[in-house]
Amino acid sequence: RLPCNATTSCRNTTTSPSTPVTIASHLLSENGGSFSRKRANTAEITAGTSEVTIALAGPAGERAAFQVTWETPGGEVPRAAHVVQIRSPRLDSARARTALRLAVPAGATGATIRVRPASGNAPVAGSAFGNALTLTVT
Repeated sequence: RLPCNATTSCRNTTTSPSTPVTIASHLLSENGGSFSRKRANTAEITAGTSEVTIALAGPAGERAAFQVTWETPGGEVPRAAHVVQIRSPRLDSARARTALRLAVPAGATGATIRVRPASGNAPVAGSAFGNALTLTVT
């Protein structure tokens, strides 16, 4: 079991009744095979890091879109959404772990990774984001 007591998933209650039901999936970052006891939503990476392992929880079989936005001296650099299938409703399941490929731009000082529901290979327009992960480039 992971050293956390995060909620595994929740329903979005902020949309109007005419908006399709969406879920706000939850994320944790992994470091050295375990999740941080202090701040599971942060991680340090180097400029040469090509992927991070994170836990994504929500309704199994549904799809989620990761949105990575890099912080650089020239401003924010958003990357195209990366869509994956949710494999577990529990953050403490090994099936929740997923590798997210990164392309760290030159001069980046950090990034924010957010997740939201997806349909097919694209984020659901107007859907709520789940919690964010913060990466710091060292």
